Amino acid sequence: MRKLNKSQGFHKEILSLLSLSLKWCLAHPYVDSIICGVSKLSQLEQNIEALHGEGLGEELKQQCDEIGKDLMKHRISYFK
Repeated sequence: MRKLNKSQGFHKEILSLLSLSLKWCLAHPYVDSIICGVSKLSQLEQNIEALHGEGLGEELKQQCDEIGKDLMKHRISYFK
């Protein structure tokens, strides 16, 4: 969690964390859809708003990919 918390500042001037997350998912060609759980209309509206505008761009996508790779090194595998 330390690495994720440390790295979260790189996007704040560009996108919200919600927008960054959704756009990162859509930036991958193997992702066909995103299923977002919402319990209020306002959450659905936030998700829709987060997707407006341009995509991530290659540089920001690569930064997110690197953070993801680094985080995956430390995950627990329950099905060894």
